[in-house]
Amino acid sequence: MFILKEEVYTPKVSKNIAYMGNNMHNGFDPQVDLQINELLIPKVVLYFGSQVNILTKSTWEKLIRSKLIKSKYYLKLVDQGLIEPLGLCRNIETTIMGITITTDFKVIEPKEGSKSYPTLVSQPWARKMKANILLEKDRIKLKGQGKKIIIPLDPKEGTPWEELDDTEDKV
Repeated sequence: MFILKEEVYTPKVSKNIAYMGNNMHNGFDPQVDLQINELLIPKVVLYFGSQVNILTKSTWEKLIRSKLIKSKYYLKLVDQGLIEPLGLCRNIETTIMGITITTDFKVIEPKEGSKSYPTLVSQPWARKMKANILLEKDRIKLKGQGKKIIIPLDPKEGTPWEELDDTEDKV
């Protein structure tokens, strides 16, 4: 389940909606091991087609348990169904290979029986991580705190690594 964008939805009652899903999806998702508050979550999906970061309720209960703020947005799923988030967690510290930022997460309770990731990071997270998507090299570069982390677009191409060289064209 993925979020594409937030927009104002106007049926009988006006609701703010974020879309989850993408017709242009390529069949694989870049993945990284993400640390939230000192606990490591392996193979977190990086999905830059989404406008909001997501934590499932069970992940939130295990890792954060911070106060949830009522969300004014609904999430629209691939099947066009709507989910009302349980709430919003503000300023959650996330770390990937030594680069730390804070970002917000929407907390959801996936439908029973649906396939779901424990967390998903998206555009807001990527902007703070200064992410560059290098399509010609099938990689994503993250920058921060004096480090450059390279993530293959296709997880089958290997695990993320730290770039030790400042040369841009070697990425």
